[in-house]
Amino acid sequence: MGVCLSFQAIEDELNSRRAHLEDVLQVGRDLIDAGNFGSEQISSRIKDIDEQWKGLMGLANYRRQRLQDSLNFYQVCCLLRRFSQKGSV
Repeated sequence: MGVCLSFQAIEDELNSRRAHLEDVLQVGRDLIDAGNFGSEQISSRIKDIDEQWKGLMGLANYRRQRLQDSLNFYQVCCLLRRFSQKGSV
């Protein structure tokens, strides 16, 4: 269960960084809207960062699901062990 708590701390960190990332991306969009020099590169970088973030969140979701699956498996194993111990006594 300690692993789940550690992962929760990582998820909390990711969520807290999301707001800052959105602010930075908005500044980039504002520069593009203002017709700033290099708008094409800014737009490309925004798209790249957004795709990387989505990938990171996808990995985090996958990891959370794997941890939950492991926890569920562990709980079933504990129940089976208790059941088999009661049956043999």
